Amino acid sequence: MRTVPLSARCFGALFLVASAAFFWPNPAHAQSPIGAWEAHTAMREVRGLARSDSALWVATTGGVYRYAPQDGDIRRFTVTNGLHDVNARAIAYDPSGPSVWVGYRDGVIDRFNPASGAVTSFQDIARSDRFSQSNIHRLQVRGDSLYAATAFGVVVFDKQTEKVRDSYTDLGSLNAASDVYDLTFAPTPAGEPGLWLATESGMAYASMQAANLKDPASWTVEPTAASDDQLIARSVAAFNGSLYVGMDVDQESDYNGDALGLYRRAQSGRYERVPHGGGEVKALSANENRLYGTRRWGAFMVEASGQAHRLSDEDVPDRPNSIIADSDGSLWIGDQRGLVAAHVPASGGNALQVEGLLYPDGPYENSISSLHVDESGRLIVGGSKQRGTGFYVLRANGTWKSYTSSAYEDLPNGNYNRVYGQRDGHVWAGSFGDGVAMVTPDDTVKNFDARNSSLAAADGENFVVVGGLSVDPDGRLWVTTQLTRGAALHVRSREGQWTALPNLLGPGRVYSRLFIDSYNQKWIIADRQGNLNIADGLAVLDTKGTPTNPDDDAYRLFDQEWQTDDRTGLPSTFVNAVTEDRDGVIWVATNNGIAQLTNTGVVADDPNVQFSLPQLESVESGEDPYLLHGLAVNDIAIDAANRLWVATEKGVYYAREVEGGYRILDHFTQTNAPLPDNFVQSVAANNQTGVVYFGTDRGLVGYRSEAIQPADEKKSLTVYPNPVRMGEDAAPDIYIEGLVEETEVRILTPDGRTVAQLEGRGGRVRWNGRDRQGQLVPSGVYLVVAVGQNGEGAAYGKVAVLR
Repeated sequence: MRTVPLSARCFGALFLVASAAFFWPNPAHAQSPIGAWEAHTAMREVRGLARSDSALWVATTGGVYRYAPQDGDIRRFTVTNGLHDVNARAIAYDPSGPSVWVGYRDGVIDRFNPASGAVTSFQDIARSDRFSQSNIHRLQVRGDSLYAATAFGVVVFDKQTEKVRDSYTDLGSLNAASDVYDLTFAPTPAGEPGLWLATESGMAYASMQAANLKDPASWTVEPTAASDDQLIARSVAAFNGSLYVGMDVDQESDYNGDALGLYRRAQSGRYERVPHGGGEVKALSANENRLYGTRRWGAFMVEASGQAHRLSDEDVPDRPNSIIADSDGSLWIGDQRGLVAAHVPASGGNALQVEGLLYPDGPYENSISSLHVDESGRLIVGGSKQRGTGFYVLRANGTWKSYTSSAYEDLPNGNYNRVYGQRDGHVWAGSFGDGVAMVTPDDTVKNFDARNSSLAAADGENFVVVGGLSVDPDGRLWVTTQLTRGAALHVRSREGQWTALPNLLGPGRVYSRLFIDSYNQKWIIADRQGNLNIADGLAVLDTKGTPTNPDDDAYRLFDQEWQTDDRTGLPSTFVNAVTEDRDGVIWVATNNGIAQLTNTGVVADDPNVQFSLPQLESVESGEDPYLLHGLAVNDIAIDAANRLWVATEKGVYYAREVEGGYRILDHFTQTNAPLPDNFVQSVAANNQTGVVYFGTDRGLVGYRSEAIQPADEKKSLTVYPNPVRMGEDAAPDIYIEGLVEETEVRILTPDGRTVAQLEGRGGRVRWNGRDRQGQLVPSGVYLVVAVGQNGEGAAYGKVAVLR
């Protein structure tokens, strides 16, 4: 595997601006080869930190990144680089490799070689079926061993044999398979080398010289915070001859009492509270001079004397969960917003000097609800259902822009899960409760709700639930609203005039997601009135060129499921998405497969136009003859070659039409592709670059296909690589660009003999370097002739082959 360095701002410049946020461009946007994957995961939320001599290694909910303070270089590593998962839970640096160890929720541990980029995944813990949970909480390297604090005890992994050497799951009087959240090595009360564990029920320790640490009798358990069963020992560290323990609450508890905080073990074995500024302590880190820890809203330090000081700053970290202290006073704190770079004075005072907030470029959050690529090539991304997460834009230059209430004061603290990018540069985002946000080309943000538009609020309040939105060919914005008693469809003219239109669905159904086709027909998914999570049919609305006058509108509802007798209908009335292909065919994604309809432009007026199920080109006897029938489909996108990209609960399929039906070209899942999750919520194709994006609840990735936008007119062809160097029995893929919409491509010898013939759809086609008989062509110069199938004429190119 190859890693690519990221361009970065010098970190030294960071210290010039207090409390500033800095990010680095994502190299995923750089032109990657066809067939390559790219990750666009959010790496703001830090889960763990590790330190090497020259860099910090940061585990996040979007993968891992390396940050070098000396020169500001930052490098991202994700599933596309070979990591097991996007959501890293624990991290440790091993200087003997050197290696970086990464732990995950399912028990898998990765070993990453920073020099070569190689990743090895170890499944030993994950494969075990002895325990219901396998989460890796902490990793720590000691000699030839890697110690893992897990959801069922401690696992000792032998780095040399690459196998689990030991596991300690019965710890004295604790329940078997107790959660161990942290561990450290420090002398036992008897002065022997010891292993100390922070567990869900207090502290446990054992001598490393014990004959058998699997034996429960080898372990001593000590209660910590007044034996409160709502509290857990979350962190532990040895400092200046004493053992310190950080107490936290169980995730299911709302405890907020005085027992939370920092404790120091006395020689008597009692744990004495150390005033530290209040709140839970999720992480501890010691250097030669001080002990540092995190508290609910910030950090604290403990001097060699044992006195603790709350570190104060106006820009305090937000519920931090990890911390590392350098000997020069640099402090690195991981929280939900990013990596906080701070500094502590060498002596005197308790001021935490926050220098900046660092994070790699990317979307604000990993839970992706919707995707849309506009005509300029921007990717517009809808955020999660969690309020405050906003929406995001991947710009044509490869950088991300996140629109959240924390960054834009005019943007409500809502969740925006319906998005659209307009041809003129506007971005629109619909929310659940806060109306519609508009971003102008100059980056001005304005929000529309019941107070400044026709958008109807639910129950008379200013709570505007947007079901869907889109922009028609004339630049008008169309919006559907839900939970309203009155108007459910709204149109905004280019001049800014809003008009409300009635709900034509009748009782029991409400308007939801919206798609506008090339004929300006509005396709509106219907949701059930009493449960917006259940779709119930699909409507088509033709406004007859008078969008603000409903009197002449034509309307039709498709609510009939598939009938085997006449072979028409939807595979299910639970409709999830609608789109249109390059031939004008309407495609519908449902919870039971996909359907297609030949679009006449007058569908609302013509009852004879019906949906049907696309057939596979060939099937075995007894198999379902219809494409993806019976599969829950979440979204569909069409690329420049008119191929279908289908997002499902079981990965992504892509297919194309051939003689006799449709052929599935590939099926991407987590087993053969770096998908963050098999449940793919949304898909969108960028026909300028060929990248197809897949959105999941655990992150966004892209796949670079060969399909790009066709040329508007014939021009000279681009052929690459050129020259082509072939081996004895293998050749690289050869790409021919500059094609029009539909093209016949011929590869000719200098004397005019045709050696290969290709059918092109979209702006690019691939040739495998073989002739009609499947043999690699010999060395020579070949003429490439592309003839447009719609009267565009011919275009020419040449390619040299070297054997």
